[in-house]
Amino acid sequence: NNIYALLTGLWIFYDVKDEDMKKRAIAGETAYLDPRYRNRNYMQDRLIEIMERCWAYDPEDRPDAFEIVSFLRDAKKEGIRLGEYNDTVAETVVEYNIEEE
Repeated sequence: NNIYALLTGLWIFYDVKDEDMKKRAIAGETAYLDPRYRNRNYMQDRLIEIMERCWAYDPEDRPDAFEIVSFLRDAKKEGIRLGEYNDTVAETVVEYNIEEE
């Protein structure tokens, strides 16, 4: 999950072998997210929110690609308004081509 890597600098389940990663995911386990990442600022909170929604065990509970893009576009607008839209977030937006409509 690239959002996880953006926030932490780590890959999901970085501490286990590939075969164990699948077992953990099937068991419904999600990657560790340090509580210090929460409530830092609006933009990080939104990235955490969408990341955790994507981790929902039931696929029906996960957002689709269009919902994710819309969510990130709205977060970008609000982040700019709040002055929290920084270079790291901007690079991610460019990488995934999340632009204004």
